Amino acid sequence: PIGDQMLYSAAVAYAHHPWDVTFIGELFGSTPMETVNLPTDRQSSNMEALAGARYTFRDRWDLHGGLGTEVVHGLATPDFRIYAGLNYRFGPLPDAEPAPAPVAVRE
Repeated sequence: PIGDQMLYSAAVAYAHHPWDVTFIGELFGSTPMETVNLPTDRQSSNMEALAGARYTFRDRWDLHGGLGTEVVHGLATPDFRIYAGLNYRFGPLPDAEPAPAPVAVRE
């Protein structure tokens, strides 16, 4: 019932290296690009806030979880949510330590 929408989000992350944990916060939502009249008490726009953490337990594996709640009482926004997941990263990983600088040899 809702056509084209504009999606938006803003997020922050803070990596706490001694624990290998990254704390994450995000605010995201959507707004219809045209007027929507639906028989409901919810708005056609929605917005949700999430807070969580991601723990790296192997080079390419992370566990993450957190909580979310609605900011705008919208059609696609749950009153609250609890989420958890397992991430696997593809591709090259950043080096843990930078390579040593080359040493000039004098003859």
